[in-house]
Amino acid sequence: MIRVVCAIIKNADGKLLLTQRSGKMDHSYHWEFPGGKVENDETDYAAITREIWEELQIEVEPLKKLTQVDWQYPNKKIALVPIICEIRSGTLNLNEHLDFVWLAINELTELNVLGADREVVNNLKRVYEN
Repeated sequence: MIRVVCAIIKNADGKLLLTQRSGKMDHSYHWEFPGGKVENDETDYAAITREIWEELQIEVEPLKKLTQVDWQYPNKKIALVPIICEIRSGTLNLNEHLDFVWLAINELTELNVLGADREVVNNLKRVYEN
């Protein structure tokens, strides 16, 4: 199983950041929470900090891990660890993705979101509705 981290980043309006995968990536044009694979001997927090810097050129502070989502894609199984992060510095610049959007939690289901990320959305909805 591949360990993957994703950042749950809110803006000042309480909207969440999603990025759209480029045509060169697996699952092209789907939307996802930004993040990536955890490297050997790397903590989840170190991985999310590195991945967000590489992908978006923003520095984040990881604050809290949320419920892990285990997901089977046709060619791989992942353990997706969502991490609530706060932006510390930088201006969002897409290095790998096609687009980005800030959406309220109830708007997230309107996008073509990747399977594991869709489960993260469902978990977030349960948390925020209670």
